[in-house]
Amino acid sequence: MSAADRLIYLNKSMYENVSNYIRLDYARLLYEESLLQKNDSTEAEAVFMLAKHFYMINNDSMRYWIGKAVPLYRRIGRFEDLCRMKAWDIYTITSEGKKKEALRAIEDLKALSRELPFPEGMEMADMALANFYFSQNMPADAEEISLDVLHRMEERDAPAIKRYNVIRQLFTNVQDSVRFVYLEKAEDLLRDCKERGMTHLDAESPIFALEYTLHRYYIRGNILKKNAEEAWKHFQIVERIAEENNITHSYMMNFHYMNYYKLTGDYKKALGYADLLEETFRERRNQISGLNVTLKDKAFFLDTLGRSREAYLVMEEVHSLQDTLSRNDFDKTLAEMRTKHEVEKLEIESRQMEAKEQHDLLLLPFLYAGALLLLVVLIVLVYMAYDSHKKRKGIKAAKEKAEEIDLLKTAFLSRINNEIRNPLNVIVGFSDLLIDEEEPAIRLQYAKIIEDSNDSLQQLIANVLDVSKIESGSMTLFLSEQDIPAVLTDIYMEIKPLLPENVDLIPDAFPALKMQIDRNRLPQIIRILLRNAIKFTKQGSIRFGYAIEKEQVRFYVEDTGTGVTEDLQEILFDRFARIVRGEGKTGLGLAIAQGLVKLMGGEIWVESVPGKGSSFFFTIPFPVGENM
Repeated sequence: MSAADRLIYLNKSMYENVSNYIRLDYARLLYEESLLQKNDSTEAEAVFMLAKHFYMINNDSMRYWIGKAVPLYRRIGRFEDLCRMKAWDIYTITSEGKKKEALRAIEDLKALSRELPFPEGMEMADMALANFYFSQNMPADAEEISLDVLHRMEERDAPAIKRYNVIRQLFTNVQDSVRFVYLEKAEDLLRDCKERGMTHLDAESPIFALEYTLHRYYIRGNILKKNAEEAWKHFQIVERIAEENNITHSYMMNFHYMNYYKLTGDYKKALGYADLLEETFRERRNQISGLNVTLKDKAFFLDTLGRSREAYLVMEEVHSLQDTLSRNDFDKTLAEMRTKHEVEKLEIESRQMEAKEQHDLLLLPFLYAGALLLLVVLIVLVYMAYDSHKKRKGIKAAKEKAEEIDLLKTAFLSRINNEIRNPLNVIVGFSDLLIDEEEPAIRLQYAKIIEDSNDSLQQLIANVLDVSKIESGSMTLFLSEQDIPAVLTDIYMEIKPLLPENVDLIPDAFPALKMQIDRNRLPQIIRILLRNAIKFTKQGSIRFGYAIEKEQVRFYVEDTGTGVTEDLQEILFDRFARIVRGEGKTGLGLAIAQGLVKLMGGEIWVESVPGKGSSFFFTIPFPVGENM
C-alpha cells in the first residue's frame, strides 16, 4: 500500500467505525502517519476526532489536542472547526464550575472570531454564554441570547443542524412552563426538513433519531405535567420509530414507562419496570444513586400492592445505599486540604528565609562603612537591630501561629478521616484496576465509577471549605441591594423540580422588601433549609417565606415531615451532627446555615413536633438598607 493510500485507508476507517475505542485507535494511527508524511489535511482530521473523543470524558486530553489544532487550523484556514473546539472547551470549563475562566474563554472566542474573521464563531461564543447562564440558574438571560442566535441563523439560512442544536439547548434547559414551545419548534424544523426530502441533518444526525429523542422529551414533560393521555400518544410514536429503524431502547424508556404507570395508578406494571431498572443498575454497579431512586419507587409500589414485608426489605437496602452515598462524599476534600496545609507551611518557611536574606542584605553595606561615618553607622545599626528584633518576634509569632494552625488542622483532619476514607479508596482502587484492565467496556465502567466518586465529593468539598472559613473568621460577605421577593422566586424555580411526587412547595406571599445582603449567601441558607425539608418530607407540603418585623426580617421554612425530638434539636446545628430523621441525615448544611446567619448578625432555631413536621426560622436584623 502506498503512503497516500495509507492515509486514505486510515481516514476512511476512522469515520466508518462505530465503536468509539476502535475509532480512537484509527485516529491516533492517522495522526502519526500524517506527521510522517507532513499532510496537514489528514492531520487536521485526526486531531479533530481525538479532541471530539475526549470532549466531556477527559478534559485535559481534549485541551491537549485543541492546543495541537490551533496553529494547524489557522494555517490551513479551518476556522469553523477551530471555533467549535474552542466552544467545547468553554462548555467543559463551565461544567467544572470555573466561572471567571469560562467568561474569559468566551471573550477570547469572540476576539478570535473577529480576528480570523469568522462571524459564525461569534454565534458559537454566544451559545456558550447561554449555556453558562443556564448553569448559573439565569434562564431568562440564556433564553434571550439563544433566541437572538437562532434569529441570526434563520436570517442567513444556516444549516438545519445548527438551528436544531440551538433549539435543543433551549428545550433541554428551560423551565417546564416553556419547554413545550421549543419542543414544538424543533418538531416543526424536522418536519420541514423531511418535506424537503432530507433524511439527515448531518452525517451523524439522521432525522428519525432526532425525532425519537424529541418525543422522549415530550413523554417526560407530559408525565411531569401529569398529562397521561398526551404522554401515551408520544409513547406510541417512539415505539413506532424504534420498530421502523431498529432502535434499541435505553434504560431511560423503562424509567419513563415506570413513571407513566405510577402516574396512572397501575402499580403492578410500574413494579415490572422498576424490576427492569433495578437489574440494569445492578449490572452497571456504578449507578448507586439510580439504584437508590429505583428501589424507593419499588418499595412504594410493593407497599401499595399490599406486599409490605417485601417493601420493608427493599427500604432497608435503600437506607444502606444512602449511607454509602453519604460516605462517598469527602476524600477529595481531604486530599486538597492536606495539600493546602503543606503549601501554607512551605509559604511560612519561604517568608522566614526571605526575611533573613533581606536582613543580611541590609546589614552588609554598613559593615564596610568608614571611620568618618562611624556615628551614622552606629545609629543605623541600632535601628537595624531594633528592626531585626521586631522581625524575629514577627517570625516567631508567625511560627507559633502556624504550629497552632497545624495542630488545629491535624485535629480537624483526624475528626473527619473516617467519614472520607471510603471515597478515596474507591478512586484509588478503581484507578489501579483501570490501568491494568484491557477490556474497553470494563475500563469505561471503571472510569465512570471514578468520575461518579469525584462528582459526589464536590458538594461536600464546598461545605467543608465553608465551615472552615466560618470557623476561622475568613468568611467575607459582599453586600448589595437585592429585591428579596425576586431572590426567593428564583430559589423556588430552582428547588421545585427536586420535589418528590407527593410533596408540594408553597411560597407564601412575599411582601415588598429590599435589603443589603450577600446575593449568594442568603439564598444558600434558604436552599439548605429547603433541601433539608425535602429530605424528610415524603408527603404533604413545604412552605417558605418571610415576615418583616420591627428591627429585623424573619425567614422561615416549614414542612410536614418526620419532625425532630427535643433532645435532638439541641445538637441539630452542631458540625458533623448525623441525626436520623426518617430516610435522611443532617450533615454540614445546617452548621453552615447557622454560621452564615451569625455572620449576618442574626439567629437561627427550629421548632418541631415529631411526626407532624418542623419549622426552621432565622432572622436578619435591620438597619441594613431600606426595608420597603
